[in-house]
Amino acid sequence: MESRKKKIKHHKVEFVLRKDRADAHGFCPLLLKITYGSHRTFFSMPKEMTFSVNGKDELISTVLDEQSLEKVTYNNDRKRLSDSERIVRDFLHDYRLKALSIAKTIIPFEREPFIERFFAQHDTSVTDSSLTIPDVLQCFRIRCDELKKDNKHSTAAAYLDVYHSFIAFLLGEIIPDKPKGGYKRKSEERKKKEKQMTLPFNRITVDFLKKYEAVMIKAGNSRGTVGKYAKILRTMYRKYYKEGMSLYPFGKDGYTIPSARNNKRALDTADIKKILDYIPQNDYEYFAVGLWCTSYYCGGLNTADIIRLRIHHFILDKEGGAITEVIRQKTRGQREETKIEIVLSARQWKYVSAYLIHFEKDFDRICQTDGAERFRRHKTLIGKINSHLRIVSQKLEIPIVTTYFARHSAATQLLRSSVPIAHISEMLGHKSITTTQMYLGSFDMEQKREFAKKLEL
Repeated sequence: MESRKKKIKHHKVEFVLRKDRADAHGFCPLLLKITYGSHRTFFSMPKEMTFSVNGKDELISTVLDEQSLEKVTYNNDRKRLSDSERIVRDFLHDYRLKALSIAKTIIPFEREPFIERFFAQHDTSVTDSSLTIPDVLQCFRIRCDELKKDNKHSTAAAYLDVYHSFIAFLLGEIIPDKPKGGYKRKSEERKKKEKQMTLPFNRITVDFLKKYEAVMIKAGNSRGTVGKYAKILRTMYRKYYKEGMSLYPFGKDGYTIPSARNNKRALDTADIKKILDYIPQNDYEYFAVGLWCTSYYCGGLNTADIIRLRIHHFILDKEGGAITEVIRQKTRGQREETKIEIVLSARQWKYVSAYLIHFEKDFDRICQTDGAERFRRHKTLIGKINSHLRIVSQKLEIPIVTTYFARHSAATQLLRSSVPIAHISEMLGHKSITTTQMYLGSFDMEQKREFAKKLEL
């Protein structure tokens, strides 16, 4: 019997009223409630907390009864709130967000460390002209920690890339997406400087994003990279700054996210044949070229799925080929996991089985690890494979290829052979044919000449 998975504890922060101490008008003291797992802890908010509207100071405690707290906490339409209600709402939202960010760093949650870190850094008053706005960089750090705890290290790495790009942009140090020699290790002084930097959400304007895009592209980043980063920022804006949607810089009349120029990564038929017929000169080349060919024969299977393949997963057929079914690593743990059926001919099975047997121990060293370590080893593996594929590409005098070219090339080769796009989409594990069409390259020159002849009458 499989052991039950340990339930992950999450922090929840909300405001409640202490009804047993309501005054004659029904107004109650405000409490901060933090829930960690099944444990709840309450903190009394300072009685002298004030907010200011049109120069007039009022105590928070004099405007909050049960009905008004519910109104400013759960009402998503800011237009229906009065000026004072909007300010109270933004004030409480800021407190809740910062309390959550501090609480998540205290595991297991303890009362005293939270009191020392939270109440010591908060001013208890706020004005309508200087509301505290959530910080983009702080929210990115919180989100990355959440993703790592959920074992989504690949997504966390993508968010960290965006975070570091904004740090570099603010410091005037934007660097290319993949600098030669890799990224330099940061000094303790630089790390400390990063933590002190701030970027409030209200600074993310259309002009800010246009300048960021221009600097990124000038530094050598592609439009696709900038577009991906902008989409992640848009997600963060919606998640952490719902109160500022009136300042939302995206949308119909806002910043237009650049789309990637569709650079097809499919090789011509002749170049594909050169790789499939290439005889590796050493074990390193065999490891790289063999994985590329295995991916191609398996219909463009990703590297993360190939390293999980073992020959005992396959069922042999009558013609000497083999069949298996795999769950895409990308969808593992989701509500709808994507299954891909792999069908190999006798010739393909002979090549793939020999490769999987030869490098089984190397793949085991990656698969036996978990979490961040597995992600790190997998990224290192792809880097080494692509380095050797570059050398082989130069020897064969073909365009420089990477592991991902096998996926695009397999899909495009089937299209050139008149295979229905629906089948290609299923083979790649795509939920939408539109996604598949982005993978497909153009027809080669020989086929284009044949098409041109069909116009002759």
